[in-house]
Amino acid sequence: MEKRFICTRHEEIVYGFWPRDAEALAGDALRIHAEKGWAWLRLPLYPLTEGRILGAKIREGATGAWAGEPISKDGRELPPALFRGADADLILSTIRLLSERPTPISLDLKGPLSVLETLTPSLRVYQKLRKDDPYLQELSCGLRDWAVSCIDAGVSLISFADPLATLDLIGEKNFLAHYWPLLKGLLQGIFSARPQVNIHLCGKLSQDLLDLGLLGKEVLPLEHPYPLDQALLQRKGLLSGLACLNGPSIPRTEIVKLILSE
Repeated sequence: MEKRFICTRHEEIVYGFWPRDAEALAGDALRIHAEKGWAWLRLPLYPLTEGRILGAKIREGATGAWAGEPISKDGRELPPALFRGADADLILSTIRLLSERPTPISLDLKGPLSVLETLTPSLRVYQKLRKDDPYLQELSCGLRDWAVSCIDAGVSLISFADPLATLDLIGEKNFLAHYWPLLKGLLQGIFSARPQVNIHLCGKLSQDLLDLGLLGKEVLPLEHPYPLDQALLQRKGLLSGLACLNGPSIPRTEIVKLILSE
């Protein structure tokens, strides 16, 4: 029987406050990397980062960060999907600082629905999805350009998730007709611009895509058993998934390459 990915909760580090500057963020990344023994340098940023860059109101605290009052309750007047400004510059400066070291750097990237939810209520997000609202396409293009900027600064792995876009939340019809074109265009755009980058999809999302027949897959044997994060170092230009980078580091003898059709 084919193994399926089952999402389970893992203990995660809570990032509740925005860093004061690039040096502080780089220092936190190096400290956590040493403590955890990860194969990649991961930026310790909270999962609302993309929304913050766009102007979302974020509430911060010792137990984590969460979206505050939406800047557009009706979803009409939304900011341009341009990932620029002081917060974006801080992240890019941090990546450049860290890229002076030999350890590869990874970036967590949220998908368009989850980013949009930081700006407007989830009800409006799903309404825009069903209507193929142009703002979602604009947001996807903005995320593509942001990913490329981070890759140019020194990122070699993108860990992608869109928790608001799971199959059980939006349904097969909306997933196929409205969400998949956004996601496919985003992934193809990143790979087309920077084919050397690795993109690791959230295990739940990648399982949904396989269940719907939207991705192919190929099992690639590894020369030696590696935990997932180290296994991803063995390839370049890889689209992977069906595993969680936040999960336990269990050695594996193979890795699944996901195939994105043209």
